[in-house]
Amino acid sequence: MSRSRLPNRAITFLAATAVVATTAGIAAASTAPASEPEKTARASASSGTLISSLKGWGRMDYPDAGQDIQVTVDAHATFEGVGWTRPDKAWGTFRIYHRMPAANGEPELVNWGDFKVDCLTSGGPTATVTGRLVRTGGTSVPGTTI
Repeated sequence: MSRSRLPNRAITFLAATAVVATTAGIAAASTAPASEPEKTARASASSGTLISSLKGWGRMDYPDAGQDIQVTVDAHATFEGVGWTRPDKAWGTFRIYHRMPAANGEPELVNWGDFKVDCLTSGGPTATVTGRLVRTGGTSVPGTTI
């Protein structure tokens, strides 16, 4: 199996897209104490375990209507103790898919990246998920390697 390499510019774009897409509310985020799932968690709570989940799919609104950018997320985190500001454990995956239409006789370009979740935070109507790029694929621009 050959290893593929994504240019730094593309990695930066994929990571930025992930943050923008997930904080834009494209997926349903839920946060509740593990012992009382029907009640909303408060950051001032003194103890217990808090479980946070973000799962869904969304399409980004991009200025060029021909560009198709989609994000799929399945992320989870647990928070222990006081404050619940940073997760003690986070797991899951997310994928960013970007299709660019054919132009000037060139073929359509499709690129995607799979990420392993390393952090998930959520509160109110927003959630932020970050991760490590673990796999890429798609078509490449002539002269570059994906």
